[in-house]
Amino acid sequence: MRRPALPKALSVLTCVLVALVGVTTAQQGQPPTDPGVSLWVQFVADFAITLVVGAIVLLVVPDASDRITNRVRTQPGESFLYGLLVGIAAIIVSILLAITIIGLVIVIPGLIVFAIIGIAGTVLATIALGLVLISEPNPWFGLVVGGLIVALVSVVPFLGGLVHFIIATVGLGAIVIDYRSDDTKSNRPSSRRGIDPTDRSEF
Repeated sequence: MRRPALPKALSVLTCVLVALVGVTTAQQGQPPTDPGVSLWVQFVADFAITLVVGAIVLLVVPDASDRITNRVRTQPGESFLYGLLVGIAAIIVSILLAITIIGLVIVIPGLIVFAIIGIAGTVLATIALGLVLISEPNPWFGLVVGGLIVALVSVVPFLGGLVHFIIATVGLGAIVIDYRSDDTKSNRPSSRRGIDPTDRSEF
């Protein structure tokens, strides 16, 4: 079976996504607070969410996390291009499918899965950013450093949104590249005798 840990990761991240939506909905209608306090809360919330989601991803799919963060560091431009094209294609396909009722049934779960993958890609790209800035090649340190930097930048108007867009796009593209590369390797016949090309220990 290909990537047996992926369904588990998607289910866990789905729970996190639902929880975040619930918190956001509960916060609606609250009276406005001091701008300084609001920025501080936003920073803490962004940092905490990054740490929680990043920990889930690293624990559930550690091998894939290493591969994808490495692709972000070594192929940032290609990853951004892939992520941008996939994002545009997803929007176009969703609009076309949403025209019909049957297509709408497909679009809703598809967008949920796409959002979960996008969240995972954003966190992995954040980890890669942290790894670039520190000499210790430990993804947990990268998660803390990258999450701290992204959370700090997120409170800056316009710049925060731009940085989030770039990181999310690069992360999504790295996941797509990793998926395509894995498919290519699985379809490539084994060059060593006694190795079954269908036997895959990696997820």
